[in-house]
Order: sequence, then C-alpha cells, then structure tokens
Amino acid sequence: MNIMKYTINVDLTVDVDNDVYIKNEELTKIPVKFNKVDGDFSCGKNKLTSLENCPNNIHGSFYCYENKLTSLEGCPPVVIGNFSCKDNYLTSLKGCPSIVKHSFYCDGNNLQDINDLDSKIMIKNVDSIYVSRETWDKYFEYWIDKDFSIFNVLKYRINDEMKQKYNYLFQEKNFDLL
Repeated sequence: MNIMKYTINVDLTVDVDNDVYIKNEELTKIPVKFNKVDGDFSCGKNKLTSLENCPNNIHGSFYCYENKLTSLEGCPPVVIGNFSCKDNYLTSLKGCPSIVKHSFYCDGNNLQDINDLDSKIMIKNVDSIYVSRETWDKYFEYWIDKDFSIFNVLKYRINDEMKQKYNYLFQEKNFDLL
C-alpha cells in the first residue's frame, strides 16, 4: 500500500486525504481500519471475503469488484462517485449504500434479492443492474408499491408479457405504458 497524506485517529482508524488504491494485491482482508477517504477507494481484484475495515465516509468512488464477497455489509452508506461490486458472489444487495451519486454496477453476481436497493439508485442505474428473470418477476410488484416513479424510466423496457402479467397493477396505479 502506497498511501500518503493520512492521519491516524485516536481510535486507530485512518483518515486519508487522497485516493486509496489497494487493488490487485491478493488481499484476503483490508489491512487497515479506514474511517474517511477524501477520494476514491479501490479494493477490487483481490480475494476479499468481507468489507470489514472499509471507510465509513468516502468522497469519491468505491470499487470492490472481482473479489469473493458474499455480502456488502461494511460498505460506506454514501458514495459520492461510482459504486462497483461487479463479479463477486453476491446473492443480495443487503448492506449496499443507500446513496450513490453516479453509476451503480452489480452485474456478474447471482442476485436473488434486490430488496435493499434504493429506488433512486435503481432508476438511475437500471442498465447496470442485472438480475435473473425470476428475480425480476419476484420483485416487480414490490418495486411498483415501493416507488412507482421507477416505471417512468422502465416503461419502454417492459415487454408485452410483463405488461399483460401485471396489467392489473398498472391499471390500479393509473400507469400509462404508452
């Protein structure tokens, strides 16, 4: 790790006034407990099985792609830049940030549960959220009830089969598919 401009806090956490790139280091654990990073934090392309020791506050992008993660617990709650958890072993997005200002990438996982994904993130990043057809169907009604505005973005991507299957919900909510 080549980290400069840092402060060690009283609680032994570390604040960094720059980017932190600890990717492609064969790490199985993040070796330092970060508190705040004023820049990007990249721990991708390692062998991490958890996000323990990730920063609590980040003022840039967060990358934990291509690891062995089964959970996003330990992620920062807010990411000012991009968020990428691509190509892990995730089955849900539990623990993912509630706010991501730019793109959210979670493809390359076996997502079975998207309940924890905030609707604003879903709307903004629909093209990079890949789930199986079964998972999509399972949560379709959930998303309509949670935040119907998502379908103002998705309505042109809903196929005829989906329109017929959920027609009663569209009518109930007065949703215009045209």
